[in-house]
Amino acid sequence: MFGAIVVGTDGSATASEAVRRAATLAAAFGADLHVVNAYKPPAIVMATTAEPGLMPSAVVEWEAAARDESRRLLDAVAHELIGVGASVTTWAMPTHPASAILGVAEAVDADLIVVGNRGMQGKRRVLGSVPNHISHHACCDVLVVDTVGARALV
Repeated sequence: MFGAIVVGTDGSATASEAVRRAATLAAAFGADLHVVNAYKPPAIVMATTAEPGLMPSAVVEWEAAARDESRRLLDAVAHELIGVGASVTTWAMPTHPASAILGVAEAVDADLIVVGNRGMQGKRRVLGSVPNHISHHACCDVLVVDTVGARALV
């Protein structure tokens, strides 16, 4: 039923609950699990916070640091997922989280995207949240996991 499952994480307790649920499904179906972490591209960060005279080398260094931090997070998650499903692949993406998850889902021809429901209530729901955007633009099925209650469990 599911050959490829995509899930995003930022390392938070709620994202970890979505990863746990995706891993359970990947194990049950023998699916490939794709874990995505998005980080802000340096151009966006620098455009909003840069001081006059900022050297281009600072942008390159910032991107390398952001990418390395993303890779460390994904390596830790992948280590916890050893033996889950057919395979575990990690993706560090320099873009908005929803765009990263949707892009990976399309690239791997995913059958399912797993997201948490954090941000689907209140102002963020109206202003736009990652799970809300994904549920409206996904190329495959989407499982929205109740992760808000998971914060109290951790």
